[in-house]
Amino acid sequence: MLKKIITAILLLGFSLFGAYYYFSYHYGVKNYETATADFTTTSEGLKAEFVKNETAATQKYQSKAMIVNGKITSIVGSTISFDGVDCIFTLAEKSLKIGDKVSLKGRLVGYDSLLEIVNIDQCSVVK
Repeated sequence: MLKKIITAILLLGFSLFGAYYYFSYHYGVKNYETATADFTTTSEGLKAEFVKNETAATQKYQSKAMIVNGKITSIVGSTISFDGVDCIFTLAEKSLKIGDKVSLKGRLVGYDSLLEIVNIDQCSVVK
């Protein structure tokens, strides 16, 4: 009897985890390259909001399409960095160079308070 209960609980747990995974990563996937931006800001302004109040900034920007304007300070693989903001591209963007002033659109993923870096993924260059 105990084996049946444990088996039922494990099956329920795996089913719930599977449903969570599916809906979190596959349901309603948005194309942020063509999406209308919910916010437009500078890299310095965005980082300052997170440093001032991480919880409020996370609630405001989490999973929203946004345009970030700034000067490129670093390019490593498919990640382009402003001062305190990392934009992760699906594929490496070959047309940009360190020092370029650009506008990038993407989805806010989160904030690393230890390194004080805002992370944005699904980035594209705004033309």
